[in-house]
Amino acid sequence: GFLRAVEDTLSLVCLNYIDPSLYAVLAQSRLVLTGFSSCLFLKDPPNKLQFLHMGSITMALTAFTWSYRSLSTGSSSSSSINTFGVLLAGIAVTCKVTASVYLEKQVKSDDLPVVLQSAAISAGTIAPALAYALAFDLDHMKEKGLLGGWSWL
Repeated sequence: GFLRAVEDTLSLVCLNYIDPSLYAVLAQSRLVLTGFSSCLFLKDPPNKLQFLHMGSITMALTAFTWSYRSLSTGSSSSSSINTFGVLLAGIAVTCKVTASVYLEKQVKSDDLPVVLQSAAISAGTIAPALAYALAFDLDHMKEKGLLGGWSWL
């Protein structure tokens, strides 16, 4: 749960530094990385057809991003910001891959029902999300309230 909370938080933060289409490609790379990690750490790795599909999705998103970014004009002064955003996205992807492979291994080796496992994973995201909010958004929460003007619905 903790790794998923870190991944969720970093995914949102990195969008402040990189283009959403670039983030989509970097985030989608987790499919292929999870497949390779599954080959190393799990008993039942993905088959060749699944790897073909993972690669096709990742290549299609990469092609879209390159074509999309070639249409826009970017300034060279944002390269250090982009590097930081890519680093954050890379850490987020690593957390997601690690959590996915670990949880897959636990689900197959544990007798606990999947519903309870999912609830435990979700509960594990509460503390890191709260810590992030208190560390970076405390002034905003004091000024506009916990939901920042949004409805609880």
